[in-house]
Formats: sequence, structure tokens, C-alpha cells
Amino acid sequence: TQCCDGNDCTGSSDDCSCNQLCYSLSSCCYDIAVTCPSHAPGTVQNIVSTAPSVDVLTVMWEPPANVFFTLAGYQVTLETVDTVLYDELVTKTTLQVPNLVPFAPYYITIVTVTVSVGNSDEALAVGFTEEGIPTIPPSGLALNRTSGTTMIVSWMPLTLEQAQGFITGYNISYQPISGVKRQAQSVRVPGDSVQISITGLEPAVSYTASLSAATAVGSGPISPPVATPATCPFQIHFFGADRCEDLHSDSALDDIVGVILQRTNSLCQCGLVKKQITDSALKCNADSNAITFRAAMLDNDMVNCTVIVNSLSEWVSGLIPHSLFKEQN
Repeated sequence: TQCCDGNDCTGSSDDCSCNQLCYSLSSCCYDIAVTCPSHAPGTVQNIVSTAPSVDVLTVMWEPPANVFFTLAGYQVTLETVDTVLYDELVTKTTLQVPNLVPFAPYYITIVTVTVSVGNSDEALAVGFTEEGIPTIPPSGLALNRTSGTTMIVSWMPLTLEQAQGFITGYNISYQPISGVKRQAQSVRVPGDSVQISITGLEPAVSYTASLSAATAVGSGPISPPVATPATCPFQIHFFGADRCEDLHSDSALDDIVGVILQRTNSLCQCGLVKKQITDSALKCNADSNAITFRAAMLDNDMVNCTVIVNSLSEWVSGLIPHSLFKEQN
């Protein structure tokens, strides 16, 4: 048996509760096999790394908040992505590791080790002796045209090894391929971002975008530009609309899009899907007995949207779908 402070027991073994075992430093004695998992030591706090020179990293931290245990030390590991450079049990809350190189991330792991109540979970941090600029642009740049005026730009984040520092932001530059506004525009997003929604685009114009990553030192190389699909505005007139007040406003748009998809794909086998019909709007004119459906179509991988739109008036014609109107009593 031992006492809760780790000293030898001089009296008989008491049946200590977990609370006494883990939080009391009295002469209470207990069986050495007793454990209190609910009172394991906490992780170290506020890990900070600094670089007094380009080849030395200083690591400092604060002890765990719960100190009701006998400390054996801190198991500190410092490694690169593939090599362990330091792995020692230390008793102080600071250390220096020499013979390092600049522009490389060093991954720090610290575990609180106690005499009798087990070890803490790992506390993790990353440090650089000196930061640089990214060596490559982000990969996986993709542009998704969600409507005629909106696109989502997404990418894969750089690793710390590729960035050579902590990424502070991503710079996105975009511009129309044609149209009235040809000037390039740019936007910057935080370093933890992997996508951004850009609005205010010209509906019938294709856009290109490129991307670079930045650290506190500066920006890295710019990615090759990627183009969005163009959008093709169109409108279709359906006749026989003598009851505009009975129009199903909540479902009419979906019904008309369904008609367009069904008839178009049955005739051209274009592989047209619902998400390629955007910016839809509906206008019913009882005086002319017509419904006007306006929308934009995104370029299709199989067929250019201009080709499809030019044929819509031939493929989609005739009466308005009966389901657009409420049933009359």
C-alpha cells in the first residue's frame, strides 16, 4: 500500500474513496492497484513555441489545471512529418531543441506523466523556427456555377509543409471571359477556408478564376485559371392560361422545369439535370392566356447550352401542364 502523496504507509490500509485517493495528500492509505480514471490528470495548457534563431525552437507550456497528483514529468515529442527528432521525459515546463531547419513545421506532443494516477491525453501544437512563403498553389481548384449570377469557388488546402508557414489567407482572382465587365476582381478569405461563394456575375458569361495561398511572409505562386460554364438565358411561353389566380405558385416552377427536362432529354439525350436550370421565374398573363417561364441554363458537359436553348421552342411546346392549376370546385 501507499499513501496518497506517494510515501510509504505507516498504518493500516484504509478503504479510501476515489475522491480521497486523487485529491487528498493526507496519510490516507490505499491499495496500489486502485485507480481513479475519472480523475486522470488534465493536459498541459497554452503551448507556445518561439525561435531564438533559425535552427533552434523553444517550447514552453503551463501545467494542467488539476494538480492533485504526484508529477513524474512531461513526455515531450518533437517530430517532422516523417522523423522523430526529440522524445524525452522532462520535469520543467520549457525546453530548447537545436539543429533544426527553417521553413519546416515541427509537430509538438506533450503528455503529463504522474507517479500513480496515469497519464494525460496528448496536447498538440506546431512550431516553425522561421516561416517562408508557399512553394505551390492550392490544388483542386473548382468552380461551380450555382446560378446565372453566383458561383462557388472551392479548393484543397495546402499542407504546412507545402505552405512553409501558417496559412493566413487565400487570394482568389476572377474575371469574365467576355461581356461588358472584363476587369479582374479579387477577394481574400481566411486561412481556414476551403470555399467561397461569389455573387454579382453576369448571367450569360463564363468566368475564370485563379488562386494563391499566403503566409505572414507573403503569397505563393498563382494557380492556372479554371473556367466556369457559361449560362444561357431563355424563356418559354405556354398558352391556355385563363385562370392565373388558380396557378400553383409554390409548385409551378418545379413542374415546368420537369417538363423541360423530360421533353429535352427524350429528344436530344443531353443528360440535362435540374441543377442546370437556374434563376427561374414565372409570369402569368390572363389577357393573353399565356404563362412566360424565364430561366438560365448552365453549360452541359455533353452539349453546349446555346444548342439546347435554341431548340427548346421546338421541343417544349403546347399546353400548360394541368398540374399547374388548382382544382376547381
